[in-house]
Amino acid sequence: MNLIEDLVAAYRILAEHGVIDAYGHVSVRSERDPKRYFLSRSLAPELVMPEDIMEYDLDSNPIDVRGRESVRERFIHGEIFKARPDVNAVVHNHSPSVVPFSVTTVAMRPVFHMAAFVEREFRTSKSAMPRRAPICWSRRLIWGRRSPGHWEGPRRP
Repeated sequence: MNLIEDLVAAYRILAEHGVIDAYGHVSVRSERDPKRYFLSRSLAPELVMPEDIMEYDLDSNPIDVRGRESVRERFIHGEIFKARPDVNAVVHNHSPSVVPFSVTTVAMRPVFHMAAFVEREFRTSKSAMPRRAPICWSRRLIWGRRSPGHWEGPRRP
């Protein structure tokens, strides 16, 4: 399998297992040019075919549109790839078990060993609500979406 076929398979597998819904998407960094990435056009993940995969630069500009509509949230992918050269794939989903924490000021606390990276608590910024999307942080890592098309982080506090 090549990278595009793997990406198409990722869409199908993640949709089949309920990891991404109709509005979720997966991207992968280009093997030829690390300043580019691949992401499906705006389409339900179960329907993605190799011809639906579009190439973008790290500013999320499509390289060859060919009349296809881009995913509006592609900027999340581009900014992550730009900030983290060590990251080769990004999955954006709307997990029903996580979404409530993106709209509350109640701090999440780690309750088992797999959440040790969170340290004591994981908060959502009060100042980020409701006009801006949440900015989340722990003592080790900060990230969040500042405004449409602008991803903040990850960065150290």
